[in-house]
Amino acid sequence: MRYADENPDAPMQSGYCHAYTGKRTELDISPLLCPIVIKSIRIEGDAPLENPVLQLTDVNEKALILQNDGFHPVSVLKGPEGLGYPFMMLRELTYDIGSSPRETDVTLWCYPNEDGTGPGGPCTSLLVSGNCRTEKRQFRIPLGAISRGAKICMDIELKSSNYD
Repeated sequence: MRYADENPDAPMQSGYCHAYTGKRTELDISPLLCPIVIKSIRIEGDAPLENPVLQLTDVNEKALILQNDGFHPVSVLKGPEGLGYPFMMLRELTYDIGSSPRETDVTLWCYPNEDGTGPGGPCTSLLVSGNCRTEKRQFRIPLGAISRGAKICMDIELKSSNYD
């Protein structure tokens, strides 16, 4: 399945059927898409980040529908070009990010990527960009290893240590 063809409202799912003796049968299904929920966001310091944009990068481009683990991307997407639903990967915020935590209602989606932060391959990351005073800033937050069915919930604090 190609990430570019996914629809977060009706994601591709697959699973396994477990039949037990007697009359009981269970069907376990899970989507390939993994939600990345940004619960809150803030920036250290006194200058706000204006016109902020949240974007996933190095997103696994393809995944086998019946695969449960071992997701190691052969190719990744850097941006939302060509996606049927670009908001899966990119959201512009309608407010500035300040020093007080701001609750968000943002969910982005990616495919599993078990390469994490190691040297094995690209790690799916969240990029937060915007203007701080007159300077363009971008913060990279690696998401680590993401397995099928994972839901990642984040409270983000932007610091100079993750500034690109």
